[in-house]
Amino acid sequence: TVYAPQRRGGTLLFSVQGHTSEAVGKYLDSKGICVRPGFHCSAAGHRTLGTPSGGAVRASFGYFNTRKEAHTLIRAMRDFAR
Repeated sequence: TVYAPQRRGGTLLFSVQGHTSEAVGKYLDSKGICVRPGFHCSAAGHRTLGTPSGGAVRASFGYFNTRKEAHTLIRAMRDFAR
């Protein structure tokens, strides 16, 4: 699930049904991908968005990130979801 997909910008907040944000974060870390799982200092914001009880995963992209890095995240999440 992607939260607030209508928002544009460099931050993606998502969760994978049946998995904690920490499990997703740990998996991505093992693939060399840095994300931040949990509530991100905003439990009220997570309640508003309707994220799971363990929060969600935040991936942030900046000026120096490449398309290849974005595709690496997408491929890793496809593998994890299987």
